[in-house]
Amino acid sequence: MHTCGVLRCFSALMILSGVLPPGVNGCDISQPICGAHAPGDVVIGIMLPCHHKVIGINGRIRPENFLCSDFDLRSFLKSLAIIHEIEEINASGFLPGVHLGYMMCDTCSYASKALQDVGHMLQVNNSLNVNCDYTDFRPTVKIILGALYSEESIALARLLNVYMVPLLSATSSSPELSDKLRYPVFLRTIPSDSHQIKAVTKLLHHYNWNWVGVVYGDDEYGKAAYESFLKDAEANDVCIAYRKVLPHNLDDSDLRDGIEQVAQQIRSSSAQVVLLILKGSLVEVLFKEMIRTNTSRIWIASDIWSRSWSLTRIDDINKVGDILGFTFVASKSESFDNYLKNLTATPGGYNYFIEEYKNLRFNCSSECLSNNPPSHCASPEVLKIRSGNACNVTDPQEQNDDYLVTAADTSETFLSKVHSLLVCKQLQKTVILRYCSSYRWLCPWGRHTSEPLKVSLSL
Repeated sequence: MHTCGVLRCFSALMILSGVLPPGVNGCDISQPICGAHAPGDVVIGIMLPCHHKVIGINGRIRPENFLCSDFDLRSFLKSLAIIHEIEEINASGFLPGVHLGYMMCDTCSYASKALQDVGHMLQVNNSLNVNCDYTDFRPTVKIILGALYSEESIALARLLNVYMVPLLSATSSSPELSDKLRYPVFLRTIPSDSHQIKAVTKLLHHYNWNWVGVVYGDDEYGKAAYESFLKDAEANDVCIAYRKVLPHNLDDSDLRDGIEQVAQQIRSSSAQVVLLILKGSLVEVLFKEMIRTNTSRIWIASDIWSRSWSLTRIDDINKVGDILGFTFVASKSESFDNYLKNLTATPGGYNYFIEEYKNLRFNCSSECLSNNPPSHCASPEVLKIRSGNACNVTDPQEQNDDYLVTAADTSETFLSKVHSLLVCKQLQKTVILRYCSSYRWLCPWGRHTSEPLKVSLSL
């Protein structure tokens, strides 16, 4: 009786609260969950944030769709680099008889949104059934490239362990992800933060900077890097003057108060060196507060923001002081730059992120530039993308220019392009010859056979 009463109460709560969302499976059928797609024999998943944040996280009490805002130009370029490399591989004939496709979802820098996306990527026939054994489970997406932040990658890797679908990241550097027992499907093309932190502490020791403040985000990346720094700092005679934590989500209602508290701590401390283990978007907010209060320090940058061009474009950025950072080997590509100058969706596919970028760049929306812009308008920072010639444009989607090449560091996408090359090389060496015999559930052609495919390729 008690159990039945609880169930009736729970059902009533669902009806009264309207938990069951309207529409088809709770989705807006006018636009797919994943914003870019191109068909192929082997489909590669791309999981990157094309927006900085999810709106209204603090007030979210129902399982409604996630609404994202603040277009992320830097991560958008990373996604374009992967797509361009896939198109180059297809055009080169590097995989005879195999055409690569892709499906890209926007994580909006939020782990729960990324989990929703991966459920969509792995579904077969518009459903993802719960099974006891996934040995014969063959999702459309064979590998997922991403995510950008460790917080998202940790959540995704936990889920993908169930299906044994690989997750390959060029940016998620949390030491926790090195644990192969907990994250057997996770791979990355950069070292973990434990190596970077050793380099940071050696730098501090070299310059005799032994009194240092630390500011980090309350995500897995920030917390793990800080714990690692604690150990190495002690070994290098570096003392921590203070530590402050910031919410990692830009839409967090406590962010403004957190920024002000951090700024006050930095100003009141005698420590002239500050290590920032934060997302670039948070560093930007903090630096603007530093400039406003005329505060100058020596800043140590972690790799996640050390190459951020948006920071270099902040008004009076030189007033914050000296910035030293760590980064990885990068290289520009003339082919990729030309692709950006003639940007279009892959033939046979769609890319709503390109459409959004072109609308921001070439759409003449004078109301959004007024003193009281409507709520649907992008933030002032994002509106800086708009071309000065936008009001002379008839169709924004038909326009192109060299803005992406000149306004961003395209060499930063180097590791993202390596992603696709690594997958392609593995396909050439392993998938074509052995996939269908060793991993039937991932076989791109859906074949059930104990014999390897008779394909001869030169490496």
